[in-house]
Amino acid sequence: VRFGPGKKMNYKLADFGLAVKVDPSGKKPLMTVCGTPTYVAPEILAEIGYGLEVDNWAAGVICYILLCGFPPFRNKPQTDSGERLNSDQQQEELFSQIQKADYEFLAPYWDHVSNDAMDLVKRLLVVNVDARLTANGILQHEFIKRLTSASENDISISSEEEDEENKLANSTSNEESSSNSASVYYNNSQLKPYG
Repeated sequence: VRFGPGKKMNYKLADFGLAVKVDPSGKKPLMTVCGTPTYVAPEILAEIGYGLEVDNWAAGVICYILLCGFPPFRNKPQTDSGERLNSDQQQEELFSQIQKADYEFLAPYWDHVSNDAMDLVKRLLVVNVDARLTANGILQHEFIKRLTSASENDISISSEEEDEENKLANSTSNEESSSNSASVYYNNSQLKPYG
């Protein structure tokens, strides 16, 4: 994270080892089964093809973790007296939870979290891709607006190609940047508490 001119926060994303360009029309879905198990979307596990919506699912998992401190999908604790699951069984249990969006807001971890924050998570961790919140929907969600105190024009997402001028203005090193990076700009530097 770097602050640029006009108090804009510049985020650089890294680790694009599995990155591919996705057809935004959805006519050519991706079929590769990949991803970190805890963050993977149900449509990847179902092997029915997927698109950009998997990133919004992962954003929901990340929001959940940031708000309470642990992931929404996790193996149940194994007791000493019960049958121990092997790693394949544990992964199968985890994937079953993901495919059903079987998660909960456990007390006391969620007691301090606002209803609109929980609503954002609920709208992202939706099995039905068409009902899942879009990237623009996330930016317009009440929790994000309240958190950032930003209007529609204060937040923008742009690819590196669209942002070449800002990248040059903010460059402080000779490091080469990835052509797959993206920047998120936020004009208000004062953040409010999430809860």
